Amino acid sequence: MGAVRPLALLALLSFWLHEVESNRRFFLSSPDANNSHWPLSKMTKMVEEVEKSGRVVPKGMAVILTTGAMNPIHLGHVQMLHQAQARLEKDGYAVVGAWLSPSHDMYVLPKADDKETFGLTAKYRIELASHAVSDDPLVSISDWEASQLEGQKRTDVSKALQDYLRSQGAFKNLQRKSGHVRTFYVCGTDHAETTNIYNGLQKFRDLGAVVVPRTGDKLGKERPDKLVYVADASPGEVAALSSTKVRQAVETSDIDFVKKAVGEDATRFLLSPTAEEFDQYAGEYKKLGVSAPSVNEWTGRNGGRRNKNATWHGKTSGRTSGRSNTTVKTSGRTSGRAKTTGRTSGRSKSKGSFQRERSKRSGRSKSYTPPLTGTADDNLLWPHDRVLKNAASIKRQKVQPKQGLAAILTTGAMNPVHRGHVQMLHQAAARLREAGYGVVGAWLSPSHDSYIGNKTVDDARTFGLPSDFRVELARLAVENDELVSIGTWEVSQAEPSKRTLVAMALQDDLSNLTELAKLQRASGKIRVFYVCGTDHAEITNIYNGLKPKRDLGAVVVPRAGDSPGAENPAKFVYVANASTGPLAEMSSTKVRDAQRSKNFTFVKEAVGEKAEKFLVDPTPEDYVRYFHVYSRIGVWRGRPKAIKRLRRTRESSSFMSLSPDAKL
Repeated sequence: MGAVRPLALLALLSFWLHEVESNRRFFLSSPDANNSHWPLSKMTKMVEEVEKSGRVVPKGMAVILTTGAMNPIHLGHVQMLHQAQARLEKDGYAVVGAWLSPSHDMYVLPKADDKETFGLTAKYRIELASHAVSDDPLVSISDWEASQLEGQKRTDVSKALQDYLRSQGAFKNLQRKSGHVRTFYVCGTDHAETTNIYNGLQKFRDLGAVVVPRTGDKLGKERPDKLVYVADASPGEVAALSSTKVRQAVETSDIDFVKKAVGEDATRFLLSPTAEEFDQYAGEYKKLGVSAPSVNEWTGRNGGRRNKNATWHGKTSGRTSGRSNTTVKTSGRTSGRAKTTGRTSGRSKSKGSFQRERSKRSGRSKSYTPPLTGTADDNLLWPHDRVLKNAASIKRQKVQPKQGLAAILTTGAMNPVHRGHVQMLHQAAARLREAGYGVVGAWLSPSHDSYIGNKTVDDARTFGLPSDFRVELARLAVENDELVSIGTWEVSQAEPSKRTLVAMALQDDLSNLTELAKLQRASGKIRVFYVCGTDHAEITNIYNGLKPKRDLGAVVVPRAGDSPGAENPAKFVYVANASTGPLAEMSSTKVRDAQRSKNFTFVKEAVGEKAEKFLVDPTPEDYVRYFHVYSRIGVWRGRPKAIKRLRRTRESSSFMSLSPDAKL
């Protein structure tokens, strides 16, 4: 019997792997499978038409695509592809497929936040784009780029399309000597100039480019030998369209312009959703100021209406309720009330309330998965163990701090964390103790994935670690520290949060602890100090105070040689002694470079022994859990063939749908 059970388990495992592989092949062989990142029904029809017509195609068949925020899409994006099609067909190609690929949330949401406008999540942008091209015989919408763990370069998106087409037996006749279908990336003149695209993309892989100018643009030269072409400018009003103009038209309820810009069907979806659409995208319609479904004046259909009182930038905000089902990476949103996680609701009243209100709603973002090794205290958004122990220890002292008790925190990419981050908090704590405070706790708050991705997506040498990995690494780095904990409130939000919001969330959380009730000030809050360096302090003018009326202060920690501003104790602003020694020169860039060059001695000095082991020599359990991270940073375990098979299984089964929980 002892030998039968292992054989039965092996048989069961073999059956399961067979099913996974069968499902993978099914999706790869089904052009219109619901989970296909590259819809092929239009391309299949175009190929059939070319083959049946007997048309002479000197340079063969090709496909085109373009990427962009498309926040929201407009018909100018679609026309750009048709202009590229016309230029290629003039030179002897038959363009049989075209795709619009909306960019990743990591690129779009921070960009929208900087412009103080609404940032639509990828899933909604993709759905809206699908409505905009529903009647177009050529153009389809791809969700491949948006479904990845982080933003992708244009060449990566183009290669993904090529690889997918290569896997389709129906298009084998379209493949060139490189083994790929010739693919052209379409862009405007500004992008072409800044990326030097006129010198070619990757001809050896049959990757080319088509530049589509606007009237009056200065053009570079065509390079057919490099597969680079320049199309005619888009004609008429469509050439002047932009996502900014569409957003302005939505904000001012200029429905006629929206119809001309995105089409009738997309306008209906954008401004007059059905009850099912509204329920699925409640968070997006709240941003747009679209109310719950009702009989609509301009369509006569049962749909939502734009709330003309809903505007952005801190005016008035029409509110709706409901839960967004967004499932694209890093863009999950939750709603509701919470007592201890800093969630708030109600109308926003001050300037910039659009960003503040959407960031206040907390709870775990679907993009954030708590590390498995954390303790029960670790799994809190703001761990309490250390602060409660320190508060109890100070309370037992004969002489109590003159200024009372306080907490400190700092935010940052921490990509990855290093001991310099920890030392900065200890420098700040030392200065506050000199000023008469009793510091009961300190928190490192790693930044949101959207912020990390926006910083790293355009730098091939910089890997962007996902939030769960950065949090786990940081926890290991401070495991034996009696003061510093890791806060996960910031990474748990739907979008990046400003430093004051993070500090206020910590305040709200601590103020709800009955054990710390006596620590509250006249404001009803516990005094919290935000810790930063001199550069950040100067840029944000932090020396004039953070929010002293709310008991929010700041501590500036300079490096040797910096010239910090003057302290302002009346506004709760202090300047600590400069960090010295090797820790003062630490940076995440140096840690990444050391990891890449396999200088593990430096990595260990920078992050600590346990964190170094997690980063460069993971356990099998950690390796399986974070395979998508380790494979990107060049950490491999096991046989290459087994790893590749494991990765294929993960991609085919877990990432078929845009699921934020789809991890190995």
